Amino acid sequence: MLTFSYRVSAYILQKVKHKNILTISDSKGFADRGVTINFISVKGKRKFEINTDAIDRAGLRVSSQLLKLAILVKEKGKQ
Repeated sequence: MLTFSYRVSAYILQKVKHKNILTISDSKGFADRGVTINFISVKGKRKFEINTDAIDRAGLRVSSQLLKLAILVKEKGKQ
């Protein structure tokens, strides 16, 4: 696991944008910016977001059961 600053993360996301790489974060707003799975806190509970645009672009598949549990997110500007 690697930890990056916001600026470095944006650079890395741009570099892996069209590759079959699963990116995971726990930073607020990162699902909107292209991370495929982002863990967040909602009312004191741990939840996760899935960016469906990033999943599709990376050529990854997610089970329907996992999608039902997730908060589905589209990238900024694509809603």
